[in-house]
Amino acid sequence: MRDEIRRVLKMLEEGRITAEQAERLIDAIERHHPERKPTSKSSGGSFQSRLEDRIASFVMDIIQMAFDSVAQRMGPQAGQAHDVLSRIAESMEEIRSENLPEDYYVIRILEGDVRVRTSPGSQLSPGTYAQEELVVPPGSKVAVNLVDGDVQIEGDYEELRVWVVDGDIRFRGKFKEMLFNAVDGNVHVLFTGSGLTVEVDTIDGSVKAPGARRENGRLILGDGSAHLGGRIVEGDLHVSLSSGDRIDDYGYTSDEG
Repeated sequence: MRDEIRRVLKMLEEGRITAEQAERLIDAIERHHPERKPTSKSSGGSFQSRLEDRIASFVMDIIQMAFDSVAQRMGPQAGQAHDVLSRIAESMEEIRSENLPEDYYVIRILEGDVRVRTSPGSQLSPGTYAQEELVVPPGSKVAVNLVDGDVQIEGDYEELRVWVVDGDIRFRGKFKEMLFNAVDGNVHVLFTGSGLTVEVDTIDGSVKAPGARRENGRLILGDGSAHLGGRIVEGDLHVSLSSGDRIDDYGYTSDEG
């Protein structure tokens, strides 16, 4: 059933059907799958807002599957995993486009690889985009919400919010703050600024930060002036600090500092 709903959402994303048609198709799919309790509907609101709830429910199904897989391996330690999962569920509301400030550039697509970079020549205005490549002005605030695909971000940003299910996140550049949620994927951050403070929860994975020092449960690289926070259900975090002009391999081969 997940594949059927994914196809409907993809058709909506491509503009081949309307939000109302998508909702009716998802209703029909759920009625033909009695083993799954249909998603509850809101009695009010637009078709688009109700569809957002359906998408959120669909994504939570995927997250729950990943969590169940991890919990089976963790056994009694699965309680910690459940806490992280709960915080990820709460964060879904934060990244929905209507809950973000108007000065954000928001990318929302169901599947495909996303690439974002900054350029001084960009004249793009903040808003919500359903496309896989975006060029924004330096110092922008960007949010990415993606299911089934990798995200690559390069450049200089004020804030980043990245939410990915089943895909890797790769960042190269600098920011004042980056918050992410990753379900079943690795996160690679090559930071070219003066320093990072790293606060990341992982359920099943490791954190590698060459040269970092620990202070009050946080990892500090350089002067710690920027902030990297996030949660990973299943995957590794690799974070490096570099001032080099050219880095081809992201420098993620060292053991944790």
